[in-house]
Amino acid sequence: MELTEIGKMLREAREQKGLTIAAVEDQIKIGQSVIVALEEGNKDRFPHPVYARGFLRSYALLLNLDASELSTHFSREYPLPPDAEAPETYSLGVSVRHNQYPRQSFFIWIIAIVGVLVLGVGGWYFYTRYEDGWGKKTVNATALDSENQDTVFATTMTNPALPQAPMLNAEQESIELPAVNASETQGNETLAQESVTEEDPVVAKDSALTNATNEQTSKIDTAHQEGDQPKVEDAPANQAATPQEKITTATVAASGNHTLIIKAHAASWLQARPDDSVTDYFLRKGESATINFSSSLTVKFGNAGGVTLELDGQPYPFDGESGEVRTLIVK
Repeated sequence: MELTEIGKMLREAREQKGLTIAAVEDQIKIGQSVIVALEEGNKDRFPHPVYARGFLRSYALLLNLDASELSTHFSREYPLPPDAEAPETYSLGVSVRHNQYPRQSFFIWIIAIVGVLVLGVGGWYFYTRYEDGWGKKTVNATALDSENQDTVFATTMTNPALPQAPMLNAEQESIELPAVNASETQGNETLAQESVTEEDPVVAKDSALTNATNEQTSKIDTAHQEGDQPKVEDAPANQAATPQEKITTATVAASGNHTLIIKAHAASWLQARPDDSVTDYFLRKGESATINFSSSLTVKFGNAGGVTLELDGQPYPFDGESGEVRTLIVK
């Protein structure tokens, strides 16, 4: 099956499905110029055989054709270059070298496996020992310290007005206290009762505050149970505008042929539509493309900051940023 027959089959299948070339481009992401070249069987406009074969397979699957059979015929008519299919010459030497010492490689594998097993058993032993002994001691000590801190904190919060008793060391415990008579003891008891009486309003105030807080908490819980949930306003659907593609328009003479020269100083993809045709380009740094047209030209740049333009022999100001998508329309 020749390339023209394959292209005719693709075109007829596309027309039966009612698909346009633009619709096919949107679905399989292949340029219209490549689709037209496949349907015409024009190998001069084909990309590299590897890419062309992949495009053909995607196109055939979209049209529910036998992709394997078409790929076989296509590869026969549009094969890879001879240098791309040349076998590597050093593979034989590598395989022979590996086969010279089979016993030595076997012992190396055995030693490696034994080493891995020893490391695994040793790690498991130390891990279980840590879990049984050292880990439990550390956990118990941490839990004991935490319980002591919680007890001290609870005692302090329960009696905040009570002063803490001073700590006595061994020397202070051995000091004898002087005798106190009955009148001084009775006076101290009276002062203690007065101090407690003065502190009672503070305790009562704290109790009232606690009761008020509990009542407020119970009201909030009741409101949640009855379904009185706060309403949250919906955020706006579109918080940021999508940046639009920039379009630049140029004007030329109404009659005659015109030429646009594109020079790349950075890698850039572009799609040109001179008059009624479509062509895709991928320019690397230092490459250029010349586009001839008579009435109109539309060029879409994938990297507007990586190219410079000359329109009819004159430099054309085209200031774009790196990575910016921009369209140039010449009328």
